[in-house]
Amino acid sequence: MRLRRLALCAIPALVLCAAAHAQTLPPPVDPGASAVEDVTVVGAATRRSMETYARRIGSGPMGRLSPRWNDRICVRVVNMDAEHAAFLRNRIATVAGAIGLSPDASPECEPNITVYASDTPALLADRLVEASPRSFRPARANVSLGDAALDTFRTSDAPVRWWQVSMPLMADTGLLATELGVNDPAPMSRSAAVRNGSRLRGNVRDDLIGVTVILDLKALGGVPFSAVSDYVAFVALAPADPRAETQGFDTVLNLFDRPGIGGLTLTDEDYLFALYSSSRAPASAAIQTAEIADRMATERHRRETLQQQAVGAIRP
Repeated sequence: MRLRRLALCAIPALVLCAAAHAQTLPPPVDPGASAVEDVTVVGAATRRSMETYARRIGSGPMGRLSPRWNDRICVRVVNMDAEHAAFLRNRIATVAGAIGLSPDASPECEPNITVYASDTPALLADRLVEASPRSFRPARANVSLGDAALDTFRTSDAPVRWWQVSMPLMADTGLLATELGVNDPAPMSRSAAVRNGSRLRGNVRDDLIGVTVILDLKALGGVPFSAVSDYVAFVALAPADPRAETQGFDTVLNLFDRPGIGGLTLTDEDYLFALYSSSRAPASAAIQTAEIADRMATERHRRETLQQQAVGAIRP
């Protein structure tokens, strides 16, 4: 079941109160209410486009796989009024549940996704990194996008900034597969074996273990909060490099730059489903990207075939 059917049509048009620091968050609206995508024929060009999307947007640490959550997520929202915070947590949980994760909504759960709302986001980012540097860089390699990306997190003027930490784990045991707290971890090998007679399988998987998101209350403007919630859900659940060039893609990451983006797009949804249904420990990042692109293209073709059949059925 697709995300729009599962969630967006059920989002009420709430008019929520202002957030702290006197910055008003716009009310949520249904981003799928007017979403219509043209029916096109999936071919080699579409397949290449899907692969470029998966490779460019879904990048992990250098030399590593695109990481994803293994199962449980727990979301904490800080410095936001109760109604907006509940809406945001519910949206992330809905998307997470649709792709097979287990959102934990219990009050005592230990958060691994934290969303802050602030009117001084750069100052907040600095304080968070300085207060707990090991939380942002538990190792010098294999676990994040690196120093330059962390500088971007601290100095960005984007309406939404985020930082993801992942961890290489042994695929069969879940044990740590890299060294922590050292300047230069030993290079990681990725041995491969034949599985099911055809597909190469690696021995290491890459799990997201922590995501920090900061919303700049002064920069959100009049963007509907439901669309902002979709944006946050995407960067909380999918590997995404904030520095990636996204202008050529139909993605929620263009929310603040391109008119007409109202939330998660079908391409974003296809990517999330493909990422979380693909092989858990492929032999290489290239093999992972190719599999994700194949799944995205297959889903696009299936959807467009159904649309064409529906159009044919109503013609006289």
